[in-house]
Amino acid sequence: MAGLTNEKGQSMFYDKVGGVVVTGNEDGAKNAAASVVFGLNYMGFTMPPEPVTYWTGEAGPGPSYIEEEGIKNEFTAGQVKTMVYNLMHMAGILTRKPISAEGNVKA
Repeated sequence: MAGLTNEKGQSMFYDKVGGVVVTGNEDGAKNAAASVVFGLNYMGFTMPPEPVTYWTGEAGPGPSYIEEEGIKNEFTAGQVKTMVYNLMHMAGILTRKPISAEGNVKA
């Protein structure tokens, strides 16, 4: 990962938080989110609890999140609020206390 590191030799994404938003009108949001969360974490992003929100609507072609009732969906709105709070909280922690390079073991 030459050139993609910070001054401590860590991934350039260390001390950054990541979250995932999945929208659409098909099933599979949890599977898609799981793959993206794993990828972000593997690259060095810190993932707080509940870093995902999704809205899928009805299966098949149809209106988007904004065009339909998705924007008014209580479950999704709650997920968004929780995710944003946790992302901001984790970012504050990492700002005050960045991840040390002491424990990094390079092969």
